[in-house]
Amino acid sequence: MFKQGFDSKNEELEPLSHPGKASGFVSPAEDYMEGRLNILERLVKDPVNTYYAEATTDELINLGISKGTLFVYDTSIKAKHNSLVVVWYRGEWKVRQLYLMGKQIYLGTGKATEEPERIDANELLIRGVVTWSCRPHQTKPKSYVRSR
Repeated sequence: MFKQGFDSKNEELEPLSHPGKASGFVSPAEDYMEGRLNILERLVKDPVNTYYAEATTDELINLGISKGTLFVYDTSIKAKHNSLVVVWYRGEWKVRQLYLMGKQIYLGTGKATEEPERIDANELLIRGVVTWSCRPHQTKPKSYVRSR
């Protein structure tokens, strides 16, 4: 798992701050100019308590998390019934769906063929709640460099 912040902007991707200076004419659309979408502003509400990790297996495919999925989790959010949680259980970090039924705690993978596992609360450490997941939709990265 990794944690990293991105504060710098890529000036090449930003719109011109003063398009009139580049062309010599003031653009009527300048009043409607918007900044670029900053994905971290959308995904991260509490930077101090937000972490990122990558799924290494397809065991959570029914929960929308396949191998290679990046997920964002927040350690300051209290886990609720049906939350996706990052847990330390039986000596390893896992992502599971949390089921709270009365005082009973269950963890599941979302597979219809698997019953959620009943957990002793003393054996479980809930590290955080998954707030976002970002799945790759291409199996092979595309190259954006044109060959001649």
